[in-house]
Amino acid sequence: MLYFSDMKIFFNTGSLIIVFLLTGLVSFGQSNFGCDLFCVTNVTLNTTEELWYVDIVFDGVETDFINYPYVSQMVNTNGEIVAIGSMEYFGQIGGTTTTYHPALNIYDPNFQGTIYFVYDSDTCALSYPCQSLGVQYGEHFPVLMQTENELFWNTTQNLDRIELFSVAGERVAAQMNNSRISIIGLTSGIYVYQYFMGSERNSGRVWIR
Repeated sequence: MLYFSDMKIFFNTGSLIIVFLLTGLVSFGQSNFGCDLFCVTNVTLNTTEELWYVDIVFDGVETDFINYPYVSQMVNTNGEIVAIGSMEYFGQIGGTTTTYHPALNIYDPNFQGTIYFVYDSDTCALSYPCQSLGVQYGEHFPVLMQTENELFWNTTQNLDRIELFSVAGERVAAQMNNSRISIIGLTSGIYVYQYFMGSERNSGRVWIR
């Protein structure tokens, strides 16, 4: 069994970031955290990079920690493997949402199915749309996709309103009665979106390249 203290290391696509944390000793053995603590809150398809962005929330406290988490596969309701992933991070802290990036295997803009989430020595089969952690997402939850010039939601009807915000809370774009919103002129980084469709309101994060 391996241990480390006061340090967490993340790596992603060749870059290495070291973050020091005062979290004490962390065990690299069988997990004490059950699958009911995890929920896939958003799935985004980036067709330009051929990557899925999968947001997984860990319903724990800041002293909770899982090791080597990643999405190993995404399997749709037809049994097709639409994405295959590999390890990206050395850990995730409780009470946070982390975006994982499995590679596109089969194009499925209306993805619903099972996401296999690996951490410690465990594998969880997480359903999407998620119906755990007291949050229920609609059966026809539109999938967010990104091209070079726009974000768009794969839905048969227009969204009532789409808004895009910087992480500082500034609204940088808005669109009415459409399922698409332009990202031309926006700098690369993380943005927060929200949309309204009838009585439904949804929000999430998206990385704009």
